[in-house]
Amino acid sequence: MKHLRTPALLLALLLLAALLCACGGGTLGPDGQKLVGRWAFNHDPGTCVIELRSDGSARYEENDYRFAADGDFLVLTDSAGKELRLRCLPNEEGLLLYLSTEYVCQGPADGLVGLWVCAPKNWSFTFTETGAFLEDQTFPGTYTVNEQDSSFTLHYLEDFADTVCYYQLDGDRMLVDYPWQLIRMN
Repeated sequence: MKHLRTPALLLALLLLAALLCACGGGTLGPDGQKLVGRWAFNHDPGTCVIELRSDGSARYEENDYRFAADGDFLVLTDSAGKELRLRCLPNEEGLLLYLSTEYVCQGPADGLVGLWVCAPKNWSFTFTETGAFLEDQTFPGTYTVNEQDSSFTLHYLEDFADTVCYYQLDGDRMLVDYPWQLIRMN
């Protein structure tokens, strides 16, 4: 019996060490280190949107996560292992965080063409066959579509710089990843 205890104890210690390594705050890669900090929308610099810590932990929308930088994405993983992937691109002002919003087409959907509404936020896009758009019934411009990467670029007539959005169509529903400029908080 004594002979069985030693290998079992050794195996238990090895499993415990592996578990501690997996759960511990492993080192972040260079992409993750660049993202460490407290981030706010540039139009509301006093309110933290997301906090990314050097130990790999994160806080977003009142929830705690582990985070990793995965190419163009910030991958947030909750305690149950569920992942939230947010497109996140560092730039000269801080970083662009793409937030997803679901829109429903009002009428028959023909690709992007049509009136798309997000009722809870009172947001909308109207896309025409001639390449014009109107955002929120206020901001006009033209748009181009890149089908290879499922994106469209909004070319505003005024007010805003050209904006690349990523989208997914599913019948009369469209998920739009719209970029929001974040700045590092002090």
